[in-house]
Amino acid sequence: MSFPENTALAVFFISTLYLAFSHGNCNFREKGSFGIIGVFDFADSSSKEAFENATSSHNSKECVPKFMNRTLLLKSDASVSEIIELAQNALQTGPCFMVYAAEDSKARIVLEFAITQGVNVITAIPPFYPNYQYTGIHQSYDPVHVSSINTVSSTVTKRDALLALLGKLNWKKFLVVTDSEPSSNYFVNLLKESLHPRNLNLTEWLVYNEDNFDYFEKKLETDASNIILITNNLSLAEQILSVKEDFPSWTWIFLCDLDVGSLGSQWHWDYVYTITPKYSLNVKLSDFVDDAVSSISHTVTGNGRKGKAFSCPKICTFRRLLSEVNFHGSSDPVEFDQQGNRVPLRYDVNRMEYNEDQDMFELEHLGYWSNGKLSMEKKGEDLKILLNEYPPNVMSQPKKVGEPCQPGSMLCSKTVEGEEIKRCCYGFVIDVLEVICNEMEKVPKLLFSLDGQYGIYDEANNSWNGVVSELLSGRGDISFDLYISSRRANVVDFTEPYMPSGIRLLAKEKKREDNQIYWVSYLRPFTPPVWLTLLGSLGIMIIFLWAMDKISPIRGSKKLFHPNSSFGLDNAVCFALALAFGRPADESKPKTNGARLASVAFGMAMLVFVSTYSANLAAFLIVDDKSPPVEDIYDIKIERPPDGFKYGTIDGSYMADYFKNSENAYFRHVWYHMKENNVKSLREGVEAVKTGSLDVFVADHGGLEYESRNDLH
Repeated sequence: MSFPENTALAVFFISTLYLAFSHGNCNFREKGSFGIIGVFDFADSSSKEAFENATSSHNSKECVPKFMNRTLLLKSDASVSEIIELAQNALQTGPCFMVYAAEDSKARIVLEFAITQGVNVITAIPPFYPNYQYTGIHQSYDPVHVSSINTVSSTVTKRDALLALLGKLNWKKFLVVTDSEPSSNYFVNLLKESLHPRNLNLTEWLVYNEDNFDYFEKKLETDASNIILITNNLSLAEQILSVKEDFPSWTWIFLCDLDVGSLGSQWHWDYVYTITPKYSLNVKLSDFVDDAVSSISHTVTGNGRKGKAFSCPKICTFRRLLSEVNFHGSSDPVEFDQQGNRVPLRYDVNRMEYNEDQDMFELEHLGYWSNGKLSMEKKGEDLKILLNEYPPNVMSQPKKVGEPCQPGSMLCSKTVEGEEIKRCCYGFVIDVLEVICNEMEKVPKLLFSLDGQYGIYDEANNSWNGVVSELLSGRGDISFDLYISSRRANVVDFTEPYMPSGIRLLAKEKKREDNQIYWVSYLRPFTPPVWLTLLGSLGIMIIFLWAMDKISPIRGSKKLFHPNSSFGLDNAVCFALALAFGRPADESKPKTNGARLASVAFGMAMLVFVSTYSANLAAFLIVDDKSPPVEDIYDIKIERPPDGFKYGTIDGSYMADYFKNSENAYFRHVWYHMKENNVKSLREGVEAVKTGSLDVFVADHGGLEYESRNDLH
């Protein structure tokens, strides 16, 4: 074979391998293509261009089903018959997907045709007609059969935004007023499920209509002070807000999916807060079109589907695939819920204020709710911080009248029997707080918890106490000295810990007074059975030595006993004791070989015994001089406390909550023994150990370390 033939064969072989490995997994025959239609207003060239560019970008990818795109442009002056004919012609090819971006109301005819034929539709237009404001909401598409990339509100996110504002305003009970729409009823029922864990109370729910206006007004006069109004009918909202002006101190929260800035009602309330979806995102319709096509592309290629066979999904399957979509698109982050609708981006929180110069109400922007967080943007306001005295984190001293707090400390307020007492707080938390407030441009207002507790959940009453309860009720905004637990994390948000922590035991060392040695201390190295064994073996050895000397046939005597033997019973006692304590025996010694051999063995055993006793006695006397009553939390005295042995922790603290609600059965057993001995504060617990009313005090490592190092006694 010549060289050119070898070269050609090699090129053919390499090309075959390349084609096999580069496209072997694409399944070209199975990959197929899908029809996708874009519906636009005739003058909207930017959305049409965005649609074509997005489909071209998808088709440029390898190993993906291709999009056979087609655009349908609808003129504003087209007749209904012309639109029907266009829709029928466009849907004859059986497209799988549609991106609907026509804002003309007549274009909905095309949308209805697509829904009846089972086309998967994503809309890029707002859910409501923007020019429709006063008698309710006209939806621009059917939300049940259509997915939306331009969703501005959802029931769950709107509820979360409302709950966040309720906590900020410190509302504990309120009255709810709604229209008769099913969506409003569903929202209130969903809201009810979230009230008990947050200690909130819905006193009454009124469904308003024009026929019951007098009854409605009477109920407001008797039962209301905080009112939540939920409706998308702005005309109805004006009627409700225009009730009598006799109660200007009432506070309203108005939830609406429309822009409430154009309300012209002349009501007399001092505070009307509004929660509305964020409309002013500076996002163009073409951006939503681009993200709609990208979302469809993700459903086709996402989660390992790239290069695999994919058939046109049904509507329910399409929505499930959309719920897996998550990317950052042209209209900000794109994410869908289980219904195939985009998760709303944000809600604005405003307050309506009367402008005397222009004789009208204006919206004052207070903040926004986004991604589960309520952010208030007004600077320079007080930041209410809840504290409890717990050295070294927070300590306080009385404030001198007419003098400021010393450098390194901050003014704080403590309520005692209804009277507010000013104190100066200092400690590690105060140092951290000072740095943070300077960066946030906030004015800190330090408040001690009313009950002195940190927060334990009471399952019987479905309520919290302490700092957690006051955070939920709105008495405070944040707390810097609260330990993280799974229960607390369900109702309040935590940052990353800024200092290590752990549970430690504090016990008083047992120390003899005047170096007194108790008379029984010499017996402690060995247990009673060992002492009894020693005495028994010593007695047996004495009898053995005496008997051996008596019965031995020494000196050739044929008598069994030798009454004239010089080794008597008293000699055996002295000899055995001399062997036991390692002293020389001045008395007579046994004469027989058996007795002497037994004496050697007994002496060696006593040598080991005496050496062990001496070493243990010294160790026991040293340890007994300073010894804690327990070693750790698993000590036998903790598990089964003897009579008079008491241990406890701080009532209402993280430690108490940890032992009380632990999944570990042993820790719940510990709580059973400690719950009657708990104290109110760290300092009280330390004093209880010092005075002997508590044998062991369980508390935070940092606090115990501080108290121990600062205790001179």
